[in-house]
Amino acid sequence: MNTTTNITTAYSPSQSVLIFVITGYISISTAGMVASSTTVAVIARTKEFHTSCFMLVASSCFGSFVVAASFLSISIERIGVYAGVFRLERTALECILSIGSLALWGFTFHAQMTCIVAIDRVIGITMPTRYRLFGNRYWLGFLCFSLTTVTAHVAVGFITAPLNEVVVCNEPVNALNVAYFETYVGTLIFFSVSIVVLYATMLACFKFRHKFASEAHSYQDPFMKQQLAVMPTIRLMMLLYVSTSVLADLVLTASEMLLPPGPQHFVLATIATILKNSSTLVESFSLFVRNKKFRERCLSLIGCKSIAVAAAPIGNNGGGRNAKGMIG
Repeated sequence: MNTTTNITTAYSPSQSVLIFVITGYISISTAGMVASSTTVAVIARTKEFHTSCFMLVASSCFGSFVVAASFLSISIERIGVYAGVFRLERTALECILSIGSLALWGFTFHAQMTCIVAIDRVIGITMPTRYRLFGNRYWLGFLCFSLTTVTAHVAVGFITAPLNEVVVCNEPVNALNVAYFETYVGTLIFFSVSIVVLYATMLACFKFRHKFASEAHSYQDPFMKQQLAVMPTIRLMMLLYVSTSVLADLVLTASEMLLPPGPQHFVLATIATILKNSSTLVESFSLFVRNKKFRERCLSLIGCKSIAVAAAPIGNNGGGRNAKGMIG
């Protein structure tokens, strides 16, 4: 199973096709980096979004940013290889540092944080009273746990890699220990399966929330209404993630198992890479489509829209109109 474009020595597409494909990768990666960083900035600057759910989504956006950055660095490095600037055969250490470290860390962190967002919503729907007691800071525990485990896992991969061995550096797998790469693939598959299961559970809990909750009356509470208001956004986010990242893993695994290196394999690997890269836009797109306040703040941040703020009434009598000031 690959996580990057599979350009092998057994099959090499035409230069025009490679330029077109790599340009597409760079475009999607750049869009993912801009969208993810904008989303994090909007959540950080908007007080209403300083809740556990939105902070976990912001953490997931950081993972999206790293994934997009890894795809961008790999694409640029690939251009350098075909331009003769970089050597295709390098030591495993050079390969990991050039195209491996960001990809390994970003894919795992993004997948894990997506799982944690789904867990957060399941807990919020099934145990609303207990979830309220957690407060808005428990997301830090999840974030620290994810950062620690993912970094430790990548460190193990770095330590166990044959660092001095010369490899064909067209994908990170070539620079890693075989046993470690199997655990890495198993980890991603575990997260993919978990996301699908959690997504299905979240939908069931959302549809039958009054039956799942121990106190049905709690759904009339303003706090619970706030939790339920986030669900359409998270539901769309999970659906898009399954349709991009999880589907990409399935397509790539199928191509590796069923097809030898060749045109068909290259096409499937390209489709899978595009889907995987597109997953970096999931959080930003979901929030922009489903959350009106986020959309207004986002447009205001990038200078496309101003936010109207009501000022004090003008005049001493009751017939004066409210003046509105505009914040750029």
